Amino acid sequence: MLTGDILGITCVLNNLDNRINVKYNTNMNTFEKLHPTQERLLKVMAQCEDKPLSLRKLGMKIGISSANTIAHHLKQLVSKGYLIPEDDVGFQVVKNPVKDIVYLPLYGNAACGYQEFYAEDNIEEQIPLPARTMRIGPDYFLVRAKGDSMEPKIHNNDLLIIQPNEDPDNGQVVVAALGDGIYAKKFVRENNQIFLVSFNNKFNPVPVGSNKQFRVLGLVRGVLRNTIR
Repeated sequence: MLTGDILGITCVLNNLDNRINVKYNTNMNTFEKLHPTQERLLKVMAQCEDKPLSLRKLGMKIGISSANTIAHHLKQLVSKGYLIPEDDVGFQVVKNPVKDIVYLPLYGNAACGYQEFYAEDNIEEQIPLPARTMRIGPDYFLVRAKGDSMEPKIHNNDLLIIQPNEDPDNGQVVVAALGDGIYAKKFVRENNQIFLVSFNNKFNPVPVGSNKQFRVLGLVRGVLRNTIR
């Protein structure tokens, strides 16, 4: 399991329906492996430095009427490193993005259940991490640990790096939805029964049984811990 330090990173990508203030820090002449729509978006955003643009106006400039389509491509540009979220409505356009950086969504872990977990409004932040160094895939995501049931390996408020996987092997540490809750536990299968087991032996194993609201969301591949107190 990987362990690293997170030092108050706060790169936010939200409120995409609001006006977007673009900040551009360099000339842009070439684009690498981008969808044509994303190329056009970057060109428009580079030309509109310090001008607030709504999704609708961005779409009008490149001939796309769907705000959802524009929002999708903006998120793709963030994940590819061509846009850096600076505040609630701002982006910085990058000419030569660092290929090692990937922005992972940090999902909230309030009592919401599986259906609501991946909802857009459940994303708290987009956090940049070194993909190659930490062996992170572009589809990974983050969840914040709560409580002490997984100590000493996972502490309260640790950020867990999750690899999507709904079919874990016996003994792997997973994030799973059970009822209205989201849990980080050890996945244990015994005698055709599934249990969610804590590292902290003060907590009893949780039998899943035939609960139809149980679903494994992914495997815990790393832990980010804030060591500054």
